Amino acid sequence: MKVNEIIKNRRKELGLTLKDVANELNVSESLISRYESNDVKNMGIDKLIPLAKVLKTTPTYLMGWEDTMSIVEKKDLINKINDVRNSKNLSVNQVINGVGLSHWLNETSSENDILKVARFLNVSTHKNQDILSFETERKDLKNFYDWFIENTCTLNVEEIKKLKLTIANILNLINKED
Repeated sequence: MKVNEIIKNRRKELGLTLKDVANELNVSESLISRYESNDVKNMGIDKLIPLAKVLKTTPTYLMGWEDTMSIVEKKDLINKINDVRNSKNLSVNQVINGVGLSHWLNETSSENDILKVARFLNVSTHKNQDILSFETERKDLKNFYDWFIENTCTLNVEEIKKLKLTIANILNLINKED
């Protein structure tokens, strides 16, 4: 994932608006928007450290150098897990036994263990939402293509081949970004 995507995703995970982040950093909302749209290619360390603090993570996480969740992300996901567990009237031991863990979760638990419990309880994670979003986009594109060909297309066979090739190329680009 690119730096601009990490920044945007993290801001959204925390439920912050562009304005919220801009106000905390005493910068313009448009500057934060430019960070997220990758218009600013070289963010200085003097901006990165305060941004990481506002987004409750580390500069190395924002730069994409950490593969794991930050402590704050782990805590947030564990809180979601506990909320779902409580809403389903499940005890900690029931979940531990269902997943096959030896202990309950905390911020020092491995990302893998936390995600196992999240999947077991069907807790939505940001990673799952991204995957579902891409799948929906692919399906929507295919449905549009089918509808277009059936209902509006007066293209000849050669033009239809070109259209199919273009759509296949778009889908390949989407797959590469996964």
